[in-house]
Amino acid sequence: MKNISTVSAVLTVVLALGFASCEKKTANGTSGGTEAAAALSGVTFTVGDIQWKEDRTLFDAAGVGETPYKLEITVFEGGNTSVEAVNAAQIDITRISEIPPLFAAQAERGANFIIVALLHDHITTANQEIIVLPGSGIQTIADLKGKKVGYVKATTAHYFLYKFLEDAGLGFNDIIPVEVTPSDGPTALLAKSIDAYAGFGGAINVAKEKGAITLAAGADKLSGYFPYVVPKSILQDNAKRAALFDFLGRMNAAYHWIAANPADWAKLYAENMGLTGQTALSIIETGLSRAKPSVIAPSETTRASMQDIADIFFNIGLLGKQVDVKTLYTTDYNAELEAAIARYAK
Repeated sequence: MKNISTVSAVLTVVLALGFASCEKKTANGTSGGTEAAAALSGVTFTVGDIQWKEDRTLFDAAGVGETPYKLEITVFEGGNTSVEAVNAAQIDITRISEIPPLFAAQAERGANFIIVALLHDHITTANQEIIVLPGSGIQTIADLKGKKVGYVKATTAHYFLYKFLEDAGLGFNDIIPVEVTPSDGPTALLAKSIDAYAGFGGAINVAKEKGAITLAAGADKLSGYFPYVVPKSILQDNAKRAALFDFLGRMNAAYHWIAANPADWAKLYAENMGLTGQTALSIIETGLSRAKPSVIAPSETTRASMQDIADIFFNIGLLGKQVDVKTLYTTDYNAELEAAIARYAK
């Protein structure tokens, strides 16, 4: 694993991104590294994490945590609040599902953020499921007709429940939909207040440990794309922009480390998510069996995936305005992203 820990390496980052304004020319026309190093050493790069300091933990475990800039983590309860913080330029980056940006784009002031990269990862989708109780008589999605189905509104769970029902020739009008929270849904299912639950997170695994079973795996309907959202203004700040792409290059290397060391990551994941080590490892291995997690550049494929969600949510009345997802993405920095990824590749 490569680490940037010297002045010359910092200068390499800046030069690779073409930030001439961060350099100082000497009398013979060569670049002086001191000012370039200072430009990054003076940067505080603020990351919005969800529920726990996952990125800090992952960077340190993968050996890429010694950044030439200060890496500061702010923890948010959910993706909706973290993307709002980006939209207000209160933090520099957050990684969330494809859904929160769609709602943030509805804000009066519009979208002051842009998606510059995505994490393609099925570890996060591995514990997104529709669960039921054994003996309920519900063996297929078609059996949900007329049943009380709990779901977390305006989330990935809402989306994959819609898609599963659609495949079975059903809609929300064919079930009794019950809006619940991620923590209350499994509890309601175990208490038999609802017949099925579509949700995500550690509570799914806890419910399964108490007897619930999987009816459908959300990962079968989810793309596994998790956008990295940044304020538009960060791309005009040379030093912050250098830190941004360096961060993303390290992140790709860190997720490749997970693929090579699933048991090591499972221990840390379990500690922070309140899971048993066995459950955490099962989640990670299930995700890895679908795809090796990687940071990727925006493309027509990633945009089409997000547009499908936007169109569905508009058609069922969740979004007040149609969203053209192309306005939320940029491919202008794909070359810089790919160069940063290559610098940290083994």
